[in-house]
This record gives sequence, C-alpha cells and structure tokens, in this order.
Amino acid sequence: MPSLPAELWEHIFTYLECRMPIEKWWYYGEQYDVSSLRDLASLSLVCRAFHHIAQPFMYRTIPADGFQNLNKCKALLARSLIENPRLAAYARNVCLDSSSSWDVEPVEFEGLLDRGDVGEREKRWLNMTMMESSKLRRNAQLFALMRNLHVVDVSVFSDASHIAGMLSGRSDVETIVQAEANLMSETGYSYKRGKEELRKNIPSTLTNETLADNALPRLKELRIRHGDCEDGSISISDIEAVLLHPGLERLYLLGFDWSSFGLRKARWPLHPNPTLQILDLRDCLVDTQGLRNILERFESLHTLHIILGDSRRENPSFDMIEDTRDVSLTDIGAVLRKHARNLVSFELHTTGYRQCSGVEGRLRSLKEMTSLRHLKIVEHDLRVRRTRYGVSTKYDTLPLEDVLPAGLETLYLHYDDCYFGPCAPDTHLFEILGRMLRSGKVPELREIKVERYLNDSTKELKPEIEGWKVCMKEEHLWGGPTSSGCMRLVIELTRLDE
Repeated sequence: MPSLPAELWEHIFTYLECRMPIEKWWYYGEQYDVSSLRDLASLSLVCRAFHHIAQPFMYRTIPADGFQNLNKCKALLARSLIENPRLAAYARNVCLDSSSSWDVEPVEFEGLLDRGDVGEREKRWLNMTMMESSKLRRNAQLFALMRNLHVVDVSVFSDASHIAGMLSGRSDVETIVQAEANLMSETGYSYKRGKEELRKNIPSTLTNETLADNALPRLKELRIRHGDCEDGSISISDIEAVLLHPGLERLYLLGFDWSSFGLRKARWPLHPNPTLQILDLRDCLVDTQGLRNILERFESLHTLHIILGDSRRENPSFDMIEDTRDVSLTDIGAVLRKHARNLVSFELHTTGYRQCSGVEGRLRSLKEMTSLRHLKIVEHDLRVRRTRYGVSTKYDTLPLEDVLPAGLETLYLHYDDCYFGPCAPDTHLFEILGRMLRSGKVPELREIKVERYLNDSTKELKPEIEGWKVCMKEEHLWGGPTSSGCMRLVIELTRLDE
C-alpha cells in the first residue's frame, strides 16, 4: 500500500479531535464527549508517525471535567505536562474545575521553576499557586502552563479573583492580584477591621498594554461557572480582571452577581472593553445599575442574553431590606433605550427571579433599539405594567406592535410561570399577533415563537393568519445541572415566502 502524505493524515485526524460545543455550556463539562481522545490515544500507538501526528490533536482540546476517572486522568495529564511542557503549548481549548483537589498521589510542579523550557510568565503563576496562603489549587497550575488557549471553560470557587487574574493575561493585573495575595498571606483569612481598607490602598493603575504584550494573546472565549451548581453567587468584582482582556470576544457566566451589590468592590468599573461581542448571563443577578455597567463597558457588544437567577442565587450576606432587591423593568427599559442601540440580539428572562423577589413596572417601547433583530422576552415584562401583587388589568396594556423595533426579524415570547393553562383556548393570543402583523409596523418579522404551559388548551385551536404558517410543537426546555427541565408547548409562526 503506497504511503500517504503527512498532510493527508493530519486532515483525517482532525475529524477525531475532541470538541467543546457551546450548547449546554452550563452543564459543568459533563456534556462533553471524550471518546475521540481514546481513539487518538490508540492510533498514536500504531507507529511513530501516527504518534507524531496524533499528539497535537490529543492536547489541543482538553475537556478534563468530562473524564470518567476525573482525578486520576488529571494527575496523568499533569505528569505529562511536567515531563514535557511543550505539550501544553498545543492546548487551545480546556475545561477544568479550577479549585478541586486530587485524591491521588501529589504531582510536584516545583521542578519546573528551574527549567529553561518554561517561560517567565508560567513560572510567575506557578510560584503564586505554591504560596501557602494561595487559594489556587492544582488545576490552576495546569492553567499556568497553557499560554496558547483560545477557549477556557472553568468552574470557580473562592479562588475566583486569582483565576481571573491569570485569565486576564495582563502583567499589570497580575501584579495587582499578586499584591492582594500577599496581603491575604500577611493578614490571614480571619476577618480584621481595616483589611478592606488595606485592599483599597493597593494601586489599581493600568498600563497601556496591547494584545501583543498579553500573556494569553489568543484567548477569545471564556465560560465561567460558580462552582456550586445550586446555591450562592459570586460577585462580578471577583472576576473583574477577565473583563480587561484586550482580545476577549465571548463571555458566558453562570451564577454571578452583576448587580449594584456585586459592583461595590469593582476596581475598574468604567474601564472599557472594545472587543467583547457576546455576553451570556445565566442564573445571574442583574439590576438596573448592573445592566448600565454592561452596556457602557462593552462598546462592541451585539448579543446580550440575561436569565435571572432565583432565590438560590441570592447571597445570604446581603445586608439589604427586601425592597432594595426589586428589579425595576421601567428603569431597565430606560437604560436599554439609551445605551442598547447597537444590540442585535437581546434576551431577558425574569421568571425565576420574580418568584423570590419583586419585579415591577414594564419595559415599554424598544423602538429606539434600531439595530435589534432578535428578541426573547416575557410578554408581560414588555407591555403589561407589573406590581408586587401581580399584573395590572388589560386596559393598562400596550399593543405589541407599538413596543417592538421596526427592524425585528425574530421574536420569542417566554412563558410566564405565574400562570397555568387556561380552561379555554386563548384566542386572544392570535388576535394580538394578527393585529401586530397586519399593522405593518414590524415589516421584517419572519418568525414568532410563543412558549406556553404544556397542557395549554390553545393547542386545540387551528388558527389561520394570512401569509403565515402556524404549527404547535412540544419541546423539552429549561434543563440544567440541577433540573431535568420540563415540557412546553411552543407555538411557532413562520412567514410564508411570496
């Protein structure tokens, strides 16, 4: 059999490369299929040429949290990188739990500090992880060796600020984080009066670093989750350093507090980020001040998805009266009209938060969002005035066509969990949609989806809207690491081609 060129074998091996798809990114790495890594490992044993070709693909994507024998596999990975740090340079995508310990024989990283094939940046962060007071654990030592990362998927705990310092890639931010770590070492972990004042006295001045100076110049995407999939939230101030990365384009966060409370300790609340384009906040706490901070900070943001967390995410240390946790939709609408004119895709889902705290007012018109093409929203949040005791009467309701931007192409109306399926079919829904479509005020609209209670008897209807195809489907939605999700009725309207 004639031999094949190495380039052709490399092309064949690319089909076996492990993937880290963005779908269900909030599942803590459990959804990643690592079977292709076993196939690559087997092929690498066939011959020396295959080993040479397969090795870069084996280390290019490392979904470590998807391994079955998690701790043992991580220890083997660490030993491989210690023996040959060059392998870490292959890494482009990685999924790690930043702070968990390994219940196996310890892996010693100290020997890397004296080696010439380990860079100064890597040595600096290895030193930090080895400090007695450091909250960084062994998995952070793996991060310290991977300087060519494109995508990082990580769960954080009390080490959030230190991991954020590493992922910022900026030497000036690293210096500030190092100073905070030294302060923690000197003052201990117990609460002391004035410790916060000492932290504030650490200089926060940033230099004019460019992407070329960055220690992680290729980093484009971050997926960061609160390490506890059920309870609590982490202040956005704790990971503020990642917001300073000059090349970051996509940021996905689970279980974070981006409210006025979470911004209290922010060092650089007004520092702009001109590169971030996509921000997905799932199970997070966001209020008016937090939304304003997001829209003012990220100048190039075109996609913003916000799914508010419920009572599990409320920080038990909140020293606030109940009313201060209320979210004002009226104020949020005003912020959107003023600062969100460049958004192309926007989602706001308040149902979970509304079940534990107050959500008042309504967004009102979004016509000023002239760039908006895709909108996912709870209908009542948009056009019905809410109070702490429910919604107002239908006579205080805005027509749907009067609140939507003219350039909108797709509309998704989330189900409002405060209501169960009505006894009679909801013909009123199709009256609202039909009036909106006949008005001609949203001429670019081509798709509408309405999410309803599974047993909603509206599915018994066979409505007809001229120029539109109407179908009803049952879909499984809202699954997560602590929830099996639920079935919903989704009413789908698609514009027919003329």
